[in-house]
Amino acid sequence: MSQSQRKAAGCTIATMAKLVALLSLMLAAAGCARKPVAQFAALSEEFVYTTLSFSPSAATAAGLHKYQDRTLDGLLDDLSPSTVARQHNFYLGFRERLERLKSDELSAEDRADWQILEDQISLALLEFDEIHNYMHNPAT
Repeated sequence: MSQSQRKAAGCTIATMAKLVALLSLMLAAAGCARKPVAQFAALSEEFVYTTLSFSPSAATAAGLHKYQDRTLDGLLDDLSPSTVARQHNFYLGFRERLERLKSDELSAEDRADWQILEDQISLALLEFDEIHNYMHNPAT
């Protein structure tokens, strides 16, 4: 192998090493960029299924028959003070988790969904903190 061939091979190896390093950094950056999207997808799914499970009758009507190893079919909605407190705490904690997520890093569609979740949380907390419909409406 001539000296010029060795030089070209060395240059190619050095260039390839730099390319691999650059590609690794780009992939890592891309993975970090998707992290809020993946977190939001998981949060959205948790919110939908957990809040549906708060009302087994609504959950089964929507097609959710089992949640977290608990069969919802045939169960009645539980409006006991401890269950209401647990649900209230869920919404408070979920709001904190949702606010920690950087919504500005989400797509326009996910930001719209983020706002819907935030509005649903606000509505639920209004019900728990001020309206108290579950306390005086015999249909609930």
